[in-house]
Amino acid sequence: RRGRKKEDMAEIGEEVIKEDEERTEGDDIAAFWQDVREDVLTRDLKQSALPLTRVKRIIKMDGGQKFSISADTPALLGVACEIFIMELAMRAWRNVERTKRRVVTHEDIAKAVSATDMYDFLIDIV
Repeated sequence: RRGRKKEDMAEIGEEVIKEDEERTEGDDIAAFWQDVREDVLTRDLKQSALPLTRVKRIIKMDGGQKFSISADTPALLGVACEIFIMELAMRAWRNVERTKRRVVTHEDIAKAVSATDMYDFLIDIV
């Protein structure tokens, strides 16, 4: 009978730990988006970590059609790509922390993609 109580307590403990992890992940994501909002409102959009000439070249790669792009478009897409990469990396890092490692692997990114409905378009790629 005593062994059963220990098993019950272990199950309850695992559930509490899982709830704490979920709450922490949700809090991390909420804090991330709050930081992003503040950053976007205060930053110069032309200051992107991605080279704007390459972003513009990638935009123009579609088809062979000739079209013009406004000056703000590459800057805005560059910032959007930065945010996308940061959030995906944050979600992958959460997988690394759960397994007590220090290196993000392809599997961590795949788990982050499969765990989030928003990234369903990437499932076939990863």
